[in-house]
Amino acid sequence: MANNEQATPKDAVRTDIGMIHVMPAVYQGGKMPEGSKAAEPRLSLSHRVEGHEQKKPMSPQPQVKQPVAKPLPPKKNPHKRRILLMVGGGVVFALMIVVLVVFLTSRSAETDELPAPVVIIPEAPSVVVPEPVPEPVPEPEPGQGEPFMKEPTSGRDTDSDGLSDVEERLYGSNPRLPDTDRDGFLDGNEVFHQYDPMTPDPAELFDRGVVSWFEQPLVVFLYPSVWKPSVAFEPPFFLNLVIEVPSGERVTVNTSRMADGSSLRMELERMAEEEKDPKILDVEYSKSKAGYELAMQKDQMRATLAVDGLLVVFRYELGEKNTIDFVQTFQMMVNSLDTASEPGD
Repeated sequence: MANNEQATPKDAVRTDIGMIHVMPAVYQGGKMPEGSKAAEPRLSLSHRVEGHEQKKPMSPQPQVKQPVAKPLPPKKNPHKRRILLMVGGGVVFALMIVVLVVFLTSRSAETDELPAPVVIIPEAPSVVVPEPVPEPVPEPEPGQGEPFMKEPTSGRDTDSDGLSDVEERLYGSNPRLPDTDRDGFLDGNEVFHQYDPMTPDPAELFDRGVVSWFEQPLVVFLYPSVWKPSVAFEPPFFLNLVIEVPSGERVTVNTSRMADGSSLRMELERMAEEEKDPKILDVEYSKSKAGYELAMQKDQMRATLAVDGLLVVFRYELGEKNTIDFVQTFQMMVNSLDTASEPGD
């Protein structure tokens, strides 16, 4: 036994189960000699005696941090950004306009305050300019009318019944129906013979009151009731009558004595020479409805009749108009001419 104790190392302990080495004092309590690296602690034998085995304390496992999901930034609205840019641009533009207006106003005020420059214009020497002598305008030849005047045209006749549309309104007939009263006679023919185109024959225009008789001691004839006659007696005419038409035209009627032994043709030649109008001779000779000699000018603007030694001249004057709208009415007036009594003084 003594031998065994002498042989026991310094850092060993003998037990019933044998010799057990113990931790040197320099290492007990987890100490480390100077200049050496730290080592992991080991369990001493005393921790395992008598069947009690203590488990080595486990070092804490390193905890792995889970990445935290960051919230996504809010999406940007491109429309909102565009609207903001537009609003901002509008504000900037408005400010620029305000600045420009203020600047111009201030400049204008400064300009108004400046005195106007005095400009001295030297007087120009007076020069006498002779007035231009107007060139003489050639006068139109008698019977030729105004220079460059257009030839008159016939009035519109929609239904081709001999009455112009203007005359259809005058007598109340239908401008789109050639026989308004459906009696088998054209409206124009009925007016020419003094019949009413609105009423079947034998109704006459005078019965309905659309025409009136002009009665004087010399002659009588029919004319539209809405036209206005004015009478004047002037030598050498026994009668000088003017009948005004509301649309601007007029009809004149003149009477005079025929020379003894003279004829209608001779009277026309005399008038053409006196009035220097050759168109007076451009006529067609016939008989009026009352049986008198009649010379109707081919343009139907003038009619001359020989009525028992009395020369009667009808003229259809257009005035400022350029359409002949009352041809059939003019013919009716001429053919209704008759003598009322013997011509007076």
